[in-house]
Amino acid sequence: MSTYVVGDIHGCYEEFIDLVEKIEKQDASAHFILVGDIIDRGPDSIKMLRWAMDSCNKPDGKFELILGNHEYEKISLLERYFSFCEDGLANSMEEFCRQRQDDSYHFGRTLAEEHISDEEIKQYCRFFRLLPIYKELDVTIQGKRQHFIIVHGGLRIDFVNEDETFKKSTLSRKGLLFEARKDGHNTIEKIVWDRCSVALRRTIVIHGHTPTCDDPNIEGRIGFGQKEVNVDGGCVFRSKAYPNANLAALRLEDLEEFYRYDPGPITEVNKEKKDQLLKRKRRPSKKEREAWMKEAEQWLGLV
Repeated sequence: MSTYVVGDIHGCYEEFIDLVEKIEKQDASAHFILVGDIIDRGPDSIKMLRWAMDSCNKPDGKFELILGNHEYEKISLLERYFSFCEDGLANSMEEFCRQRQDDSYHFGRTLAEEHISDEEIKQYCRFFRLLPIYKELDVTIQGKRQHFIIVHGGLRIDFVNEDETFKKSTLSRKGLLFEARKDGHNTIEKIVWDRCSVALRRTIVIHGHTPTCDDPNIEGRIGFGQKEVNVDGGCVFRSKAYPNANLAALRLEDLEEFYRYDPGPITEVNKEKKDQLLKRKRRPSKKEREAWMKEAEQWLGLV
């Protein structure tokens, strides 16, 4: 069984199913990890959400979903809706939206237009609340153990232990409050919203959140950096403006790339970064360190 990390879907349900079927044709036991942001922007947010609730994060299931910023912000939106109802300020989602309480992606309006019941909306809220913030796993690549941490947006150095495992204490009540006191944003908000990750020595961080379709060095493909990989090909933006936007999946066992649409050729810059990704920095020998120190002392005029 191989593991495939899928980028931001954003309501592109048909494209997602096509990509899964494409992968399963050659790997029937494939395991999938979705990096979040399965809703908003695209045409089938509710259909995608219902599929995820039926299929993701089940015991021994083949699909996992972690929290994205779009799922995270819906928690406060839906809780505010039920608070309005309890206070007699709204009797329906439609009335709630008329009071300009909807989010900027009109998720509430979508719920109203599709006549989603309050009971189902409560299920959505519970589902979002239970989504994991990260996924951590080890995979054997070319005979060597490779450690991965998968998040939606980014990973700060403060959230990683010295051994490069995820620092779970940052998600405790104390850890959340500690981060919030710094700048008003707790650990979860920083993980789902950050657009950069720390370059670790042995661990590869995989994320989505930042579409690669408008980056001339990536053009809708999976983007490779220094110990980090961006799997968000920006599928929902596919248009004349972004003809290379794509839905992407990365197989962890060999870093093979899979796409819903035929991707453009990989750029030299992106290819070079991919080739360097699995190369670990060799610790210099004592002899090399002594030679460098001697050269530095000569350059500084100390000898």
